[in-house]
Amino acid sequence: MRTPFRRVAPLLLMMGLVGTPSLHAQTATTGALSGVIVGVDGVPLDGVEVALLRDGDREERVLTASRDGRFRVGFLPPGGYVVVAERFGFVPVRVSAVPIRSGREALVRIELRESPPPVTDTDRYTFTQVGSERTRGSARSLDRNELLALPQSGRGLTDVLTGWSRGVPETPAGFQAVGLPGHLTAVSVDGLRFEPAAHPRLGPGLVHLGALSPSLLSEVELAAQDVDGEGGGVVGPRIRAGTVRGGDHFEIRARGGAGIAPMDAEGRLGGSPDAATLPFASVLLRGPVIQDTLHLAAGIEVGEAVRVQSPLAASSGGPRGLFLSGIGDPDRPAESRLGPTRVDTWRTISGFTRLDWRVRGDNTLTFRTHVGLARDASPAGRPLPALAPREGLEATDLIVAATYTAFPGDRSALEIRTGYEVSEREFGGAEAPPGLPGRTWIHEGGIVAGTDPVIPGRIRQSAFRVAPTLHVAGGRHQFKMGASLAARSVEEARALGAWESVGHPSLAAFNRGEGIAVSVDGPRRDLSFSRPALGLFVQDRWSPTDDLSLTVGVRADGESLPFDDILPSESWTALTGIPRERPDEGARGRISPRVQVEWTPGTGPGWRLQGAAGIYHGEVHPGIVAELLADSGAVRVERRLLGAAVPDGAADGAHRAGGRTLSILGPRFDAPRTQAVDLEVGRALGTGTSVEVGFGLRRTDFLPRRRDLNRAPTRFARDQAGRELFGEVQRGGTTVAIRPGSDRRFEEFDAVWALESDGHSTWWGLTAAVRHEGEGPLELFAAYTFSETRDNLPMGGSGWPEAVPGRPGGGSEAEPAWVEGRSDRDIPHRLVARGRFEVVERLGLRVGAAYGFHSGLPFTPTVRDFLHGVDPLGPAGIAGAGGRPLEIPTGVPGLDQVASQWSCVAPGGPVERNRCRTEDIHDLALTLEMRVLGGPGWALSLRAEALNLLDQGPVIPDPALFIVDGEGTLGAPSGGVLELPLRVNPDFGRPLAHLSPGRGLRVGFDLRY
Repeated sequence: MRTPFRRVAPLLLMMGLVGTPSLHAQTATTGALSGVIVGVDGVPLDGVEVALLRDGDREERVLTASRDGRFRVGFLPPGGYVVVAERFGFVPVRVSAVPIRSGREALVRIELRESPPPVTDTDRYTFTQVGSERTRGSARSLDRNELLALPQSGRGLTDVLTGWSRGVPETPAGFQAVGLPGHLTAVSVDGLRFEPAAHPRLGPGLVHLGALSPSLLSEVELAAQDVDGEGGGVVGPRIRAGTVRGGDHFEIRARGGAGIAPMDAEGRLGGSPDAATLPFASVLLRGPVIQDTLHLAAGIEVGEAVRVQSPLAASSGGPRGLFLSGIGDPDRPAESRLGPTRVDTWRTISGFTRLDWRVRGDNTLTFRTHVGLARDASPAGRPLPALAPREGLEATDLIVAATYTAFPGDRSALEIRTGYEVSEREFGGAEAPPGLPGRTWIHEGGIVAGTDPVIPGRIRQSAFRVAPTLHVAGGRHQFKMGASLAARSVEEARALGAWESVGHPSLAAFNRGEGIAVSVDGPRRDLSFSRPALGLFVQDRWSPTDDLSLTVGVRADGESLPFDDILPSESWTALTGIPRERPDEGARGRISPRVQVEWTPGTGPGWRLQGAAGIYHGEVHPGIVAELLADSGAVRVERRLLGAAVPDGAADGAHRAGGRTLSILGPRFDAPRTQAVDLEVGRALGTGTSVEVGFGLRRTDFLPRRRDLNRAPTRFARDQAGRELFGEVQRGGTTVAIRPGSDRRFEEFDAVWALESDGHSTWWGLTAAVRHEGEGPLELFAAYTFSETRDNLPMGGSGWPEAVPGRPGGGSEAEPAWVEGRSDRDIPHRLVARGRFEVVERLGLRVGAAYGFHSGLPFTPTVRDFLHGVDPLGPAGIAGAGGRPLEIPTGVPGLDQVASQWSCVAPGGPVERNRCRTEDIHDLALTLEMRVLGGPGWALSLRAEALNLLDQGPVIPDPALFIVDGEGTLGAPSGGVLELPLRVNPDFGRPLAHLSPGRGLRVGFDLRY
């Protein structure tokens, strides 16, 4: 493996020899506390005894402040602490609700007032009154109480992101990343990374992270980037999760109840879905097995989850109804045969155990297990609706991990984390309705029906991980160095078989059998490969003053990919001289430097300034590796133009062509790399109230794209909308399409996909937030983010490389200027606001509200046709022309009426991607909590949640501004321009599918003992 690790080794050795008098560190799984103790005159006090209490006032640490009144303590398990400061002749001070969080340092300023003995009083404060936190830039943490207070529609980590303005879910089933076109890029559990399996075409899916339920976690941190090299080997946003620990007091927490969803969804969704009853229950046990030595925590949660499938709502009264009435069993209502709305249900279970053993002194050994299962519970025999492929029918996640923490002395600490994980997803497909092939697409009404043959299959990922980390403290320096080794494997099994899909321009053409057909025949894919990776890091956190700290680090990562297993294609090499395999691309090393500055003037509440910058290297998508290894030219594709008359003397093949598909590695292929800068300023305004303003900038390069090297290098003509047409345009009945094979360079191949890493994405965002918490009945948090995302990735919103019409094929033509523009996932406005108010303290009666708002997704006006040069039945076909913008012509009847409703389609103006945008999305949830019964040491509470009260969600819009009318006149090219018979689509911009989960209600009880 070509890696630069030798450059880092001398630094590791040098820092490992440093000796120091004290240790005050935090790690990826522990935190730190520091503070200063002064008198009422501000003069530091020495000889003050400081005690840290938790779990019912149990002493965690006891120490004595230095002569300058300062104290520091590190390697504290996350949680809420109480700090008690005492000195003879002074009134003791008790500070409650001190938050110790993973990878963070809490600061407190304690003021003691003199009092002659005997002293009987105690001054009591909360952390928000006397403290502040040093934190990584662009991060948001939620402790256990905040997690449990969140409205949880899906009872998963997706709900957590609703409280983060910088990255909200795209849909109830997925995550939206910042600065990248894909989904959440990293999750760590107790400092060890976890990679759940996901279908490359679908993203995480409904049961993403099924092993991690918020009710089983002690804290969650959302970070836009990670300066700390201990866990910073992956680019992009991440979730850091910490599991619940066992305490010195036995505790039981049980929850149970039921929900109903969706509710009142008939009108907007275009159907009458039956609401599902969703029971749920969870139990958490924790406490000592051997007091002060062995502690246990265990929990389990079971329940049901739903997703509403609501395709084609925009066409419910027109072509869709006629189409549904004309297929299948005429005695069955169309609604029962194919949507438009249904509710799919999954049964889920999530469980964990954690055992903490104090082996000797402060040395500890921790064992953890997590398991998550999800199984389809939908009634059998229901066909899958259009535009909503079923994701993750069955999911299995398993994590087994252990951490050993040793303290060789008071100057150093060693952590060794190891774990094994398995994640598997079974993806199913839908049965084709009677009378249809595998999939059917009809231009008129934007109808897509039937199964998607690309989806079904099984994907399994497993990994064994080892991550040792050494901490050494010296004076005002805190050194950290370590390594991470991952032996990962991927297995994929798909039975592609033989299938056919057919597209028709209209219902009449469907009845006459006119259109274009695509037949695919391929073997079963059974694939297994490994992806070992090694990372080394070293960093120093230097505090030249008590108010200022500087963190400088570097991380080196190496990844080995099995590109030497790519099978050669002798026929392709003979035709072009381009080899398919390049084994030297399989191993590579990457260097990632990072720096962070933190300035906190004074120790108590006040100003806080942070700045961070770094380079972050990602990893090659395992789905791309699988495609390169599996697609060796064994899959054959045939395209046929249906209903076209065969000229006299012409062969039957005049309207059909076939060939094999091939995927090759493009030049200079690499994993994504992000350069990131974050700045943040915070200010405490008063007791428990603070504001902050942050700015972030991301530039991500080497993102995957694909192009077809077998496409004809020269265009046939341009249409009146400015689009290039490759291949001969002809008519087959009322179907206007490219003559099969006329757009191919080599007849032996259908498509030759070059997978390249020349994509890029730039994101910048400005965030303002306000928080109020602490003593008092009101808790409030609100954040607003304004951002912009630009890239050169049309149809790349899922992170999977899609073919882009208009990109260079096998020739040397330049890439069109329109390819770079507003991202398909650009969301300029995001707002989240959450609050809780304690109405009656004696009854524990609290009401809460969570509101979210974000801009709708952008889309590009297109022409719906069979001329755009990629699979008309693939994702680009559904969207129209794959995001290719138009030079909107004038004089088309009906265009003025559409332009009066959508100003983005007015004729003229620059040609650009994503000039239109769907409606803004608002979300509102309400919660109510009330103590029903209680006694010494126990309480029974009622909790009710009203979810998605505004019943809004993302939509898939109809982007087709024009439709090619096969009944019109098709002229011959003149001056390089071909006039197509275009007509305006009256349903432009209307939803083809609603992705709202519908309104929901959840009621349950919470027992604490």
